[in-house]
Amino acid sequence: MHRARRSTEVPRLDLMPLIDVVFLLLTFFVFAMVLMVQLNTEGIRLPKARSGEAVSDVAVTTIALNAEGEVLIDGVTIPKADLQAKLTEWGDEQIFIAPDVRAPVGSLFELIGLLKEGGVENIKFIRQTDNSPVPG
Repeated sequence: MHRARRSTEVPRLDLMPLIDVVFLLLTFFVFAMVLMVQLNTEGIRLPKARSGEAVSDVAVTTIALNAEGEVLIDGVTIPKADLQAKLTEWGDEQIFIAPDVRAPVGSLFELIGLLKEGGVENIKFIRQTDNSPVPG
């Protein structure tokens, strides 16, 4: 009678495929986070600046002013008269203005005046730095 021999090798768990999958997932989530951190300024060409400061972690509202002088919040055009009602909803949020370089200066001053009348004291401007991506 012939007996089957058992293998003397200890079974080994190969972790390389698991490590590959973990790095793939890590790369995906890092890339997804980079894409999520974007301001809603589609169609707005921001003015360039050489210096500035980083955005803090407080609640932020971005108001865009397009080339025609229209006010956009989250990509939706709103009349300037309705802006006062929105200011009470925002409370103490930080207000950022993203003016298009082609926007009429008078419209920008009118927007700033409306914000000041609504009690907003801390207004900041979004601008494009030399290494910022240009919106398409």
